Amino acid sequence: MLPVSSIALASNLRVDNTALIQHIKATDFVFRSLLGTCRNESLQRSVSHGLSHFVYKGTCAINPRPEEDCQSYNVVASGTVDTSTSATVRNIQLKLLCSA
Repeated sequence: MLPVSSIALASNLRVDNTALIQHIKATDFVFRSLLGTCRNESLQRSVSHGLSHFVYKGTCAINPRPEEDCQSYNVVASGTVDTSTSATVRNIQLKLLCSA
């Protein structure tokens, strides 16, 4: 993964979905501290009152994994794209997924 500054310089977060996902994973505390590899990722964008918003959805591995039967979270993170090089997660919801 590119360093945050390289992502910001390489792509416009206002239009590049891949760069926005990489950016929030690299800069948000919850993504960096608790979540591992994610799958089934999606990103929705909207504009309201002149602000650019996003909603990220995915299923992410728990890192480090605390139990054998609960290995991932359904993640819904929403926030704003503040500039072409900065975005902020404003709300994140984690639903624990267990096999038992």
